[in-house]
Amino acid sequence: MKNLSNEVRVMLLDDHSVVRKGIRLLIEDVENINIICEASDGIEAFNMIKAFTPDILISDISVSGITGLDLAAKIQESKLDTKILFLSMHQEEEYVIKAFENGASGYLHKGVEEDEIIEAIIRVSNGEKHFNKNISEILTTALLNKEVKKGKNIQLTGRELEILKLLVDGKSNKTVSEQLFISIRTVDTHRTNIMRKLQVSNIAELVRYAIKNELV
Repeated sequence: MKNLSNEVRVMLLDDHSVVRKGIRLLIEDVENINIICEASDGIEAFNMIKAFTPDILISDISVSGITGLDLAAKIQESKLDTKILFLSMHQEEEYVIKAFENGASGYLHKGVEEDEIIEAIIRVSNGEKHFNKNISEILTTALLNKEVKKGKNIQLTGRELEILKLLVDGKSNKTVSEQLFISIRTVDTHRTNIMRKLQVSNIAELVRYAIKNELV
């Protein structure tokens, strides 16, 4: 697990105070992770984000006011810098896909081990994506199994789909090369081709583009 060299300012959003308390107890003693505010309502949370500008929002999907998904969309539309890490009981494909379409940086099921929550905060704070295994499988299955729609002529090869799955799963070029037994240079070439075909410049854009354009 990576360490944090700078302070990460975290906000909690969940309509159950016991859940917020549990998260606070989990991470309040972790060095350089500080919870600066809490909210139980989506509208209240949006106003607090604008006022306090947390680095990361840890949010449930189902909250009053506006849902976590709608809040994520508002954050994205408002070009706020706060990154969203969902922590939810929902594992349905529609929620997972919508979360990433709305700009989420991570998605965890509430049943994950405590250490993974901390790991997710660290990875998201470092500009990476993080979602636990079940959520990853839901998202990557959607990416791999659904056909291109709306008459778009974007075709990925079998190898490109393999690499895409691993990239969406947050794997580095080095890890992809080790898992597929190919060189890092070959991975980089495939990654460049995938980006070129989809006309995106980074992994976050890749996931959002695939969902927005119904490639998934």
